[in-house]
Amino acid sequence: MMIDKREILDLSLPLGTARRAMRGALSASLLLLLGACSTASGSGATSSSSPSPAHGSTVAVGVNPQDSALNPLTHTLYIESDPENGNLGTVTVLNASTCDALRTTGCVSKTPYAQVGSGPVGIAVDQATDTIYVVNSNSNTVSVINGATCNAQHASGCSHIPPTATAGSNPVDVQVDQATNTVYVANWGNGAGTTVSVINGRICNGQVTSGCGRVPAHVTIGIGPAGVFVDQATDTVYAATVAPSGAEAVSVIDGATCNATMTSGCGKKPPSVTLGQGSANYNVAFAIDQANGTLYVANWAGNTLSMIDTASCNATVTSGCAQTPHVVRVGRGPDGIAVNPATQTVYVANVTDDTVSVLDAATCNATVSSGCSMPHPQLLPTGKSPRWVTVDQTTDTVYVPNGDDGTASVLNGATCNATVTSGCN
Repeated sequence: MMIDKREILDLSLPLGTARRAMRGALSASLLLLLGACSTASGSGATSSSSPSPAHGSTVAVGVNPQDSALNPLTHTLYIESDPENGNLGTVTVLNASTCDALRTTGCVSKTPYAQVGSGPVGIAVDQATDTIYVVNSNSNTVSVINGATCNAQHASGCSHIPPTATAGSNPVDVQVDQATNTVYVANWGNGAGTTVSVINGRICNGQVTSGCGRVPAHVTIGIGPAGVFVDQATDTVYAATVAPSGAEAVSVIDGATCNATMTSGCGKKPPSVTLGQGSANYNVAFAIDQANGTLYVANWAGNTLSMIDTASCNATVTSGCAQTPHVVRVGRGPDGIAVNPATQTVYVANVTDDTVSVLDAATCNATVSSGCSMPHPQLLPTGKSPRWVTVDQTTDTVYVPNGDDGTASVLNGATCNATVTSGCN
């Protein structure tokens, strides 16, 4: 029922469709007909790049790309795509060492891909087990890909159909707690869901699958779980909900007492933070800046980011959770967030504007707001309907899947960040 990693189902449409499905498919077809910069079938076809001096290049990644996740250990970027119309989704396997801000040789070759379930909308990497988890919203499952045999250098396992783990109804987002090998899955449940699944990654990963078939533990939060994020520093799981009215909130779950092996805290009602205005049709994006102790949360309908102070609102310290966080205005339809701590830069994909907002994390965070009042942040142009943002700190490259183009933009963060803006706009 999902199309965008960040776009949740439209209840007025039939099962397996969503509001952007046709537009995304038509855009991809139009690119092929016009002989545009990128071509792709729905399953990892030969791709080509179109370099732009100011704004990098693009690489074709399949029909209707949603989300992406980087494994820096193998220099592999995994980008999931959802062709919809009953078709199974795919995960493109891109070589981040040869397709980055300065090198495009890997952006033009045929890229391997893995097949996943129906309606893939969220992806996460567990570096400890080299596993890629993909939530399949229509299948109520999580695909479990072995990254050791399906990566940029070794793709022999990409052609194998991966095993799946059981999740709740209509799962829409996934995150991994690397310390406890726990996989947290937000279960939207067609707008009526209330749970986050807690999957044991020790017995359900790319090499060990004995526990994948078990019904996982869960924690109950508010209605409409629409995003999940793990703060490794405080062992806190932040889970977002979006009510039918658009009211957005974030539950604060203790990862130390609610994880794969310790579930005593899963039955407790977690505290929550009131945020801005979201959309019942979109997921909620997160990113964290550890240096400034700030969790950035997208408010899709409000065109803002809320900034939660993680020092005063986490699993063990909740005094600041009752306070409404400060917000900063970004572009229309913020749909994905990433932070590059090396440059103190926040990148925000604006799905409606076809841009990425560029914010200074040092001057616009949960405790310092001097840089939040800029009338317009710097903007990076992207393709149509940018869905997500992933930053590779090693190469200072910003990857942005464009849902309605069937491409991913490959942008140069060295020339467009909080202090250097020559490559922005």
